[in-house]
Amino acid sequence: MRLQLSFIALLLIASISTSVIWKNLATARDGDDAATIAVFTALPAAFVSILLLCRIVLRALAARHGEGN
Repeated sequence: MRLQLSFIALLLIASISTSVIWKNLATARDGDDAATIAVFTALPAAFVSILLLCRIVLRALAARHGEGN
């Protein structure tokens, strides 16, 4: 249950931060300071949450195949 909640929370964080990045990327390229701050703030959150999601999926697959940690 805890793993499912973590997965859902990380998926939500990854989705929101990725949408913030895509929404503000064009204006950040044009030199808007607020959009640049939004992109550089959301980028680490998206990166870390996607990495943690991959870790959860890989552990679940390993446990399914009997290689569990």
